[in-house]
Amino acid sequence: MQKKEIFVFILVLLACNLICMKAEAAEFREIIDENKSININEDILDNSDEKEINNDFAIDNSADVIIEEAVKKHNEDNVDESTKEKNEDLENNSVDNVVIEDIPQIERTTGPTMLYASQIGYLPQTGQYSLYPLDLKGGDYLQARLTPPNDYEIDYDLRLYDSSFNLLTYSDYITTMREDSRTVEESIGYIADRDMGVYILVISEFGGSLDKSFCLDIAVTTNLKDGMESDEVASGAAELKFDNYATASISRNLNSPLDNDWYTFIVEDTPAFDRMRLYLDNSSSNNAKVEIYKNVSQNSRHYGLLKVGEGNGGELNLKLGKYYLRVISTNSLDSFNIYNIGSYKLSIEPVGRVDLIEITYIDGYNRAFVNYPEGGHARIDEIDPSYVTVTGVTYYIDQYGVKKVAPNAKVNGLVTNNAWMSIDRQDMAYTNGHAASNNTGLFRATIPLLSGIGASSNIQNVSVHYYDVLDVKISSADDLDVFGMERFYLLKRTSYIPH
Repeated sequence: MQKKEIFVFILVLLACNLICMKAEAAEFREIIDENKSININEDILDNSDEKEINNDFAIDNSADVIIEEAVKKHNEDNVDESTKEKNEDLENNSVDNVVIEDIPQIERTTGPTMLYASQIGYLPQTGQYSLYPLDLKGGDYLQARLTPPNDYEIDYDLRLYDSSFNLLTYSDYITTMREDSRTVEESIGYIADRDMGVYILVISEFGGSLDKSFCLDIAVTTNLKDGMESDEVASGAAELKFDNYATASISRNLNSPLDNDWYTFIVEDTPAFDRMRLYLDNSSSNNAKVEIYKNVSQNSRHYGLLKVGEGNGGELNLKLGKYYLRVISTNSLDSFNIYNIGSYKLSIEPVGRVDLIEITYIDGYNRAFVNYPEGGHARIDEIDPSYVTVTGVTYYIDQYGVKKVAPNAKVNGLVTNNAWMSIDRQDMAYTNGHAASNNTGLFRATIPLLSGIGASSNIQNVSVHYYDVLDVKISSADDLDVFGMERFYLLKRTSYIPH
């Protein structure tokens, strides 16, 4: 075959495949005029009630930015148009619309290997596409990432075909961005079950440019360690559930600098979900981060993902709804260490609003309950070192005035020795500690104690007890005006009365 005949053959195969995809797509996609766009519900992005939180999780919560969404236009006709008319439309496309690009083929070695390549390209107008052939071995994990031009009027998609041009997988997000941010990249992943040839397709679904390029990054790894792959697109995200407000945790690894591990979670409309707390613990030499997205598209099959936060962990306010979270590497293609994949642990939990704190128990060395002149309270003996453990429960008050447990809330503990305060020794009077409640609202704060004075005394049967009166205050870490307080005694020494 001549080169042009090969191009024509490829174009015909692609055209047939695209027709099938468009016929299926017409069943669930809105027909949109060329200059029409979907208005994003501003309630989704109204963050005026969000609190400033000091942590390393960057929150994109500007309320006055202009949000642009370029709606996907797949160059498709009305649902009831005939296949013949669609064929005629495709036949009007020149064979020059197909651009076949060569990419380096993988060089096999013993042990883990990774092929990576980057390709820069241009698609001048709607319907044009570039094709990238690649040979895979059985067990290879192919990942590709398409970074489109930073233009809300351009929408490129990413697809993968086998050598017979059967569609294997695809990524087709709606271009969605704030004025000062980028749309999420198109990404695909595919595990080859045999030796095979594949074609990576970059296609303009809407718009194009002669001077704004796209970037296609490709990675093929031979040492896949993650049994949950492939989950390169948000539609394949694993759901994280908070059973009884418990922490949701998962451990995985990033197989390449192009890996996307997607998860979903739901924020409920209750004070128990006042905030969300995230941790990303990464044991790999490769760097990683978390990104959180909201799907602002009303199309049930095509996501318009708007980034609402990113970082390595912390707390953030999120409104009621479903969110998409992805863990990605921040390494470049050539700086990723394939020999130290390591692993990460992602943890996420709801944090309840704290309206009430109750202290239920005070414990320490040789604890006893005693009645001294100051009242009946717990007493612990001084040892070196001394500690007091304070147990309690954090609550929120619902709209009906009923108290309910506030899960996973941080609290601060402060112990004041009134004996030292009475002689103005503040350096000896205060100690503090920190804790967090669990999913049932229960917390245990262990606070160190400094040596007491034994300023007070009381005769108990055949002995004299020398003790100090201490107060413990447990406060909400978010609102110091919400606290619980209790008194206890620190026994300094005992003197026995001779008969």
